[in-house]
Amino acid sequence: MRLPSKLLLQNVEVWTPETVLKNQDIAVIGGVITDITATGSRRDGFEIIAPQDAVILPLGVDVQAHLRVPGQKQKETASTGINAALRGGYGALLTMPNTVPVIDTPAVCDLAMEELAPVAKELGVEIYLSAAMTMGQEGKSAVEGVALKNWGVKALTDDGKGVASLEIMAELFKISQQTGLPLLQH
Repeated sequence: MRLPSKLLLQNVEVWTPETVLKNQDIAVIGGVITDITATGSRRDGFEIIAPQDAVILPLGVDVQAHLRVPGQKQKETASTGINAALRGGYGALLTMPNTVPVIDTPAVCDLAMEELAPVAKELGVEIYLSAAMTMGQEGKSAVEGVALKNWGVKALTDDGKGVASLEIMAELFKISQQTGLPLLQH
């Protein structure tokens, strides 16, 4: 579906983090919201959509998305996963590292983003990677947290496997303290 170049959503309710704005008009030019004002202002050249009882919400953030990229196209592709997220109201995703290969090095981060970035850009969805806490999610040795932080990873997790070793967890806490990366332990 192609949007008109100038669109006015008329008389909608807008929810923001601070408040609820009733009876609002939202002007959209070139796919970008340019103005939100009280209903009633005249707009020449705009295609008008006046939905009944419409509520406009901010897009959500899914902090545990399983996009299965790279390596598990039989389960999910970048396109199917990101499209589903967007249709479900999510504008940003934090991917989980249980992929093939496991996201545990900057090289695998690059591999994942080769598939994810073009779809994310096309759909306007932000994609963030989490990396495994341990190499291969095997629980035997911690990942290189500084290298992953420098790449841009946002969190470390072995996702559904968790880490049982106290020694490795102590090392991961040091990595977290050094890098600021949260540890997401199941």
